[in-house]
Amino acid sequence: MDSTLAKKRSALVAAYLPGIYGAIGEDGPGIMLVERCDLNVVHIAGDATDQAFAHAVKTETGCPLPTEANTATVSRECTVLWLAPDRWLVVSARHGEGLLKERFRMSLASGSAALTDVSNGHTVIQISGARVRELLAKGAPIDLHPSVFGPDQCAGTNLLQISVLLHCVETNVFHVYVARGFAQSLWEWLTEGAAEFGYRVDPTD
Repeated sequence: MDSTLAKKRSALVAAYLPGIYGAIGEDGPGIMLVERCDLNVVHIAGDATDQAFAHAVKTETGCPLPTEANTATVSRECTVLWLAPDRWLVVSARHGEGLLKERFRMSLASGSAALTDVSNGHTVIQISGARVRELLAKGAPIDLHPSVFGPDQCAGTNLLQISVLLHCVETNVFHVYVARGFAQSLWEWLTEGAAEFGYRVDPTD
């Protein structure tokens, strides 16, 4: 079996307990949490002004290369997140055909781009619900108002002094990318902070 299609081992196995917790109001949980073990995460580096590089990204992901700071582009299969003027994360479903990294390697064989599969080094936590911005605002020193930080925007910041990448997927849906070694500490902070809103932990995909 192609190891790239195998389900990623959770970094939260000791703390991940699906269920409903905290102060649940009449409207149900204010926060929903789920670990996204179903995603590939590939780091790419290259010259955004190189037309061959930009074309390869668009061809393999369906997404135009985001060149504006703190933005993301999205297609049916992939998301490309801006990290720096010459660095991006490409996120895709793990059950897709082949390994995105290998597809890129073939497309960029003659170029100077670099790519690294960081799927197993990162944990992706999806946080959603009506109170999600209030929860994140407890720890993130950035403006999370919807008029400032809306869908298809992303930013590197800190939660509990842990470096994370926040991606606003929809108005009340966020993906949090965190280094695997800090995932459990972040998870414990998130669940403790979510208790006042009531929260639900969903089974992983």
